[in-house]
Amino acid sequence: MDQMRKLSVLFAVSCLCAMIGCSGDEPKADTKATEPPKQTDLKPPSAPAPQGTDPGDTAITAEDLKKLQTKQESAVAALKKKPGDATLKKAYVTASLDLADKTMKSAALESTEKYPAALRIYRDVLKVDPANKEAKEWIGMIESIYQSMGKAVPK
Repeated sequence: MDQMRKLSVLFAVSCLCAMIGCSGDEPKADTKATEPPKQTDLKPPSAPAPQGTDPGDTAITAEDLKKLQTKQESAVAALKKKPGDATLKKAYVTASLDLADKTMKSAALESTEKYPAALRIYRDVLKVDPANKEAKEWIGMIESIYQSMGKAVPK
């Protein structure tokens, strides 16, 4: 992953969290986590979300997220049918990483929704691919941002 991209996203995340603030509402822990869960918690807000700091944010709409979510859910279903299939595992990881990345960048979700959702997706990737470097890096970055702001890290 390109270092400048990481720094840009870190800056954008920090700015958004500083401007909007993270909600005191803690996300509920997923109690049924034996297989990669569907990411059905990504719903477009009823009112337009504020624009992000990254110019690419506005290009990712709620409709785009829904398409990525559907693709990721299909990959989950296929992997459940054949959990040992390396090709399906790779397809799941790719779809999930894409969904998490676009979730973080989308202006269609509030920062209090998108970062916990992306964090859950990255954690789910590690359940399937424990050595996935990209997921580990993003989890570390998101958690460190929450910690630096004195906020509880979402479960």
